Amino acid sequence: KGNVTTPGLEGGTRTFCGTPEYLAPEMLENKGHGKAVDWWALGTLVYEMLVGLPPFFDNNTQRMYHKILHDTLRFPKNEHRKVSEVAKNFLRGLLQRKIADRTGSTHGAQDLKESPFFDQLDFSRVYTKSYKAVFQPPMMRSSSDVRNFDLEFTRESAVDSMVVSEMSATLQEKTRFEGFTYEGPDRATTLAS
Repeated sequence: KGNVTTPGLEGGTRTFCGTPEYLAPEMLENKGHGKAVDWWALGTLVYEMLVGLPPFFDNNTQRMYHKILHDTLRFPKNEHRKVSEVAKNFLRGLLQRKIADRTGSTHGAQDLKESPFFDQLDFSRVYTKSYKAVFQPPMMRSSSDVRNFDLEFTRESAVDSMVVSEMSATLQEKTRFEGFTYEGPDRATTLAS
């Protein structure tokens, strides 16, 4: 077959990591992935910003993974969450399962800039940060000021997330980072004494 490269897979990896709702199909299939997963994640983020939930969301992670791999991309019919045709086409491009067809996989950000979704945007003004934000969150009053967070999260009880199970030797090997030299604060304090 020769040296064929898949767009968006250059310098790729097989690491399985990320927020479940944002994982691209190629990550779930463990086929290896590259930059194209970021375009998928952007599509998921924009969809969530417009609709309120990620496109293939399910409370059951396994069902959600199945939806990411197989379900049709749907948009709400509700008038309050209606998505414009321009936005739908933009999202359909970013949420293509086939990497070569995914917006961004061929010419990177240039593919997105040419989308009608951004017709009203002057990218030179974006780069110079000369647009005024439509919404500016209030300044924090103190380091414990949480008024910019949804009450759903600030009312949750703190739960210890300590792992209680043991990792297999294979999993332990996968957690090793070559050349990683971090030493915790206790060790640093001991060395400084």
